Amino acid sequence: MDPLTLSLNTIRPSAIRALIRLVGSFPQTDAATEALAILDQHIAGRDVSLAVAAAVGEGTGRLFSSVPSWIEERVGAIFGEGLPSTDYQQVAISTALATYQYQPDLLELLRGSILVMIEELPDVEHVSGWTSHSRTCDQLIGDWIMRGIIDDHLSYDDPLVESWFLCAGTDLQIGRASCRERV
Repeated sequence: MDPLTLSLNTIRPSAIRALIRLVGSFPQTDAATEALAILDQHIAGRDVSLAVAAAVGEGTGRLFSSVPSWIEERVGAIFGEGLPSTDYQQVAISTALATYQYQPDLLELLRGSILVMIEELPDVEHVSGWTSHSRTCDQLIGDWIMRGIIDDHLSYDDPLVESWFLCAGTDLQIGRASCRERV
């Protein structure tokens, strides 16, 4: 069972998901402040459960839209800021990329973490948070980068794009052609 599916069927990740929804619905309340304090106890590897990582990844957009400064302060710890990335970080970022459609602001939030993961290619096979999604973590990164190019949010001389084409194997890059055809 993949981490996202497991997160739907176990108590702690379901509680994390509920806390994220509470923060999203009532961001400027005492309840949200308390919920964020509890989330701090479970994010960034403090709770090693990959199901928790998947729940956090799934809630990334909600947190970014309701408490942007909170998530911006923790983005490196949650999604990766240095080599090597951890399984927790890989699951969190791959679940975020799989859960949300391409959004330029969300890509900018995750830019540094995505660069870290690209630098690990092709030596590391990243852990996907949602295996039934049919796209691997690395394919999702490529999907988002190509969508950024197609939508004119990224140029070919952008460091993220250059890094992708330099580090990603040809099997991942060839997969991008089919992505371009679908969009």
